Amino acid sequence: MNGAEPLLLCVGEPTDAVAACLDLARYIGVPLHLLKFVDRVPDSEVPYWIRVYDVVTIPWQWTEFSAYFISPLKLFEYMAAGAPVVATDLPSPREILLHGKNGVLVEPGNVMALADAICNCNLLV
Repeated sequence: MNGAEPLLLCVGEPTDAVAACLDLARYIGVPLHLLKFVDRVPDSEVPYWIRVYDVVTIPWQWTEFSAYFISPLKLFEYMAAGAPVVATDLPSPREILLHGKNGVLVEPGNVMALADAICNCNLLV
């Protein structure tokens, strides 16, 4: 991030996540004026938005459902767009991502590990 460009956070749903994102930004020292939130976009624009990200995330919490039954379709979209991926270390993303090779896996619920991985994910590009 070079200071001239906003750090883009796209929140499609739920929009109540914006407050938590702002809290995290304050905690790690990201100036709030660098943040931009975008609500849902038309399906035809999704590939464009994925390509403009410096890093994309799949920060699922550990539940039995998310660990074993969620299909990581979004992960495939991110990979197809060539975006660096940070995902929660759960069985379904782990079947696809090799930590440090084609993505970064972080401990579920560990906000600081997620933030650190996002900040250092450019090493994969």
